[in-house]
Order: sequence, then structure tokens, then C-alpha cells
Amino acid sequence: MDVEEGFAAQSRCGRGKCVELALDSEGYQCVCLSGFLGRHCELSYSACQDLLCANGGQCVDRAHHVECRCPPGWTGPTCRQNVNECTTPVCKNGAACRDRPGTYECLCTPGWTGHDCSVPIQNTTLSPISPSSCSSSPPQSPSACWRLQLD
Repeated sequence: MDVEEGFAAQSRCGRGKCVELALDSEGYQCVCLSGFLGRHCELSYSACQDLLCANGGQCVDRAHHVECRCPPGWTGPTCRQNVNECTTPVCKNGAACRDRPGTYECLCTPGWTGHDCSVPIQNTTLSPISPSSCSSSPPQSPSACWRLQLD
């Protein structure tokens, strides 16, 4: 391939580098930049096509790699590992924390409500009831059974 053919071949490689091939009838081959493919590097390729992010994670194509951006409650290379939010104090006012896949649940003590048990229940009277009258699914300890009466 002469100099003129070399420039023409280089321009044919678009998003790649032209390499001269001595034994090839075409005379050159394109070595594509990351993210491109095809005989002349004319096709765009997203590496995100190969990375499946779980649990609502979003693939992010970086300069030299791809990664998953995980939603709250999930972590790991493909967002498959549950974050245990209960390892840090997220529930208020003596509430117990129960980890759930991708989230958590606060089991509020009597007199409190809200996602993190930070909202006081106003104008109420709490009185314990007998364990036989307490129904819950799953069953809880009798000390967790209270009757709530609005004043």
C-alpha cells in the first residue's frame, strides 16, 4: 500500500486505526477504538449490552469500563447484594428494625408511627390486650399486642 492508499484506508477506518496487511487483498485492516466495531469501525457498540444490572440498577458506560449504578437498598457489581440498612440506626423511639430485600421495616413501639417511627400518635389511649385476642401475621410476642383507641 502506498502513502496515498494509506491515507484513504485510514479515513475508511472511521473510529479506529488502520493497520497495513501485506498478505491481504484489501491491503489494510481496521483496529477499532473501544465502543466501535465493524469492517470500518462504523458501528457503535455499548458495553452495557453485556452487563445486566439487577434490581433496577442502571448501566453506566465510563471511558474505559462499564458499571452498575445501584438504587438505594442494593449494592455490588451488578446490584444483586442487599444492603442491610439495620446495621445503622434508622428506626427511632426504641423501634426494632427488620431488614427486607432492598429496603427495611421499622416495628414501632406503642405511641409511634411513620416509616421510621418518628411520628407520635396523637390523642390515643393504648392498653394491652390478652394474647388470645391478638392476631397478627406472622405471630408476634404478646407484649407487642396493644389496643389503640382514638380519643
